[in-house]
Amino acid sequence: METVTYVPDGTDCTVTLYQQDPEKYRGNIACDVCGEKSWFVKGFSTEKFDRAPCFAAHHASECDKKITLIPDDDGDSTSGDPATILVDLDKQRKQTIDVAAPAPKPGKESRWGTTRMYSSIGDYPENKSLRQILTSLSRNPDYPEDDATVKMVADNGRIVIQGTLADYLVSQERIPDAPIGEARVFWGRINNVNKNNGALWLNCGDYKTEPSILIEDEDLENDLMEDFRLKDIDDLQGADFIVVGVAFKAQNGKPYIKFGFTKYIAFRKYTLESRG
Repeated sequence: METVTYVPDGTDCTVTLYQQDPEKYRGNIACDVCGEKSWFVKGFSTEKFDRAPCFAAHHASECDKKITLIPDDDGDSTSGDPATILVDLDKQRKQTIDVAAPAPKPGKESRWGTTRMYSSIGDYPENKSLRQILTSLSRNPDYPEDDATVKMVADNGRIVIQGTLADYLVSQERIPDAPIGEARVFWGRINNVNKNNGALWLNCGDYKTEPSILIEDEDLENDLMEDFRLKDIDDLQGADFIVVGVAFKAQNGKPYIKFGFTKYIAFRKYTLESRG
């Protein structure tokens, strides 16, 4: 998109206007057709490709400006009882934030099949990663629909969270009401990022009032760039997130989340479908 709406007064915001005053427009722009939150995408040039700066959004399904996204193949098959979920944070994979395209399926099944060493799938918990839980939430915001329990462990077995998963999940809209200083599983979408006094803010919207993830430690920021293979911190704009952390509130009432290590956070972001 080349033009979006500046939400506070309903005026048009062009790429040029945004670049002239990003502090004004950051977190306050939306698609001028469907009204979904938008963010600014930097332009870049390579030997074979030039991309002009533009705006992007997760458009409503009926929006005329909706683009084609790659198919989603983030979900893994069930490995145990879906009502009992085990998340070992020490085993989180370092991976790109991009949603993976489905791998081609073989023409016919292997004659060797699969051998299971147990009699009932209910005998074992379902092993999941944070990203897999985020994928489930992205597909169904009401996930889990039953009383599924979760046990999240780290540091060779230390329990981080244990109990009914729904009691710990906090969506972006509910972050302002989350208990202060208590571990929860927060999830939502990063709209924009900015740095202030050396601290990195991953913002869900208006960075002055809406929820953000705060990263004050330079080493943690560097780990984030490396572990998620980010070329630019702006790559996180438009990405869904899930983070095991604690909520705080600034003096002006703005809610923000802090976490300690990259194993406590995961992202997923759609990319445009390549067309030959």
